[in-house]
Amino acid sequence: MRARIAICIVLAALMTACAGLGLSRSAKNEFEEGLRLYNAGEYAQAVSHFQKATQEEPEYAEAFLYLGRAYLNQGKWSQALPPLRTAWRLSPDETRDQVLDVLMDALIGAGTSAFETGNYSEALGYLREGLRTAPQDSAAWTAATEQMLNFGGQLLSKGNFTEAITLYRSLLEAAPGAQASLSAYLGLAKAYLQNGQFLDALRAATAATRVDPALNDPRQLLDSLRE
Repeated sequence: MRARIAICIVLAALMTACAGLGLSRSAKNEFEEGLRLYNAGEYAQAVSHFQKATQEEPEYAEAFLYLGRAYLNQGKWSQALPPLRTAWRLSPDETRDQVLDVLMDALIGAGTSAFETGNYSEALGYLREGLRTAPQDSAAWTAATEQMLNFGGQLLSKGNFTEAITLYRSLLEAAPGAQASLSAYLGLAKAYLQNGQFLDALRAATAATRVDPALNDPRQLLDSLRE
């Protein structure tokens, strides 16, 4: 937690420096009051001040970032996303990776919330956005792929095989050469198998053996996935 706070302080300093002197005094005052409330844990009260700062200065990246973070700290994932998307778009190159980490927290939070209420297509949409936004091999990319695999496993355990197939195929389309592809092919093979689509399951199992030559017999692999 202390490390995350330190990162946020450095990030805020960098974004403030990059913002230059072009900000209006009223926007700065609103942001500073919002930041005071935010640091005191008064996230709901901070929101209105950050909103006013962004309304007065539509390119105030730091205000958009903290508006999103204020929503994030209240568990309001979908409300956090628009300002965080804007903060990521406006942020200078030296801060984009850190802002992306916060945006990914919101996307994963929104996806998890939608998944837990049974809105699987919405959950998948948030994670797809994460994969489109994050550079491959980044921590944000890894977080999105791991969450998709986690959701896929839960769908299999619940018997939602059609939804699991859609999820695994989406992951493979977004990241065909990623390290997660083996787990995705195995999950896809199991989902097809449980859904009665044996030929599709065999194709997925064969693809898994191409990723990992140690799995040299697709039919044996399918037998193991029946368990």
